[in-house]
Amino acid sequence: MEKNYKEVLRFHPVGEQDSNEKSDTVGGGVLNVTGVDYALLDVQDVEDDTSFNVVKPHLQLLVDAALQFFDDYATLQNVFDHVEILPIPQMAKFVRKPMPLRRMIIKKLVNDPNYGAYSQQIVNNTVTNYPGELGDFATALKDKLDSLGN
Repeated sequence: MEKNYKEVLRFHPVGEQDSNEKSDTVGGGVLNVTGVDYALLDVQDVEDDTSFNVVKPHLQLLVDAALQFFDDYATLQNVFDHVEILPIPQMAKFVRKPMPLRRMIIKKLVNDPNYGAYSQQIVNNTVTNYPGELGDFATALKDKLDSLGN
């Protein structure tokens, strides 16, 4: 998924987005893990065993959550099946911004029969509401995805 997104982004940059920047399409399922002190992880330098032991339980919770995420969503089809039943606000937390464009990639890669209509609607809306960089990007992304065939 990321390869297609970043390849188009390289030739059609959008604002501050960088084609080399690490940004996953899916991942909201591992955010806000109960019991993790994110503030501590942001400020705690790990320099020795003592400081590592401070952050270790929080890191373990994150690792456990990530492993559970990949158990639950082992395939892109699993991700698609989950995403498609979510209300839009929850979908937007699960699929990274710009969610409609990244959802378009998912639909194409799982051969969703609604990909054609959905992608055209997203391109039309993006070009109309965000002319310029984002509209150009949406058009180029659809062209790239359409070139992949089935």
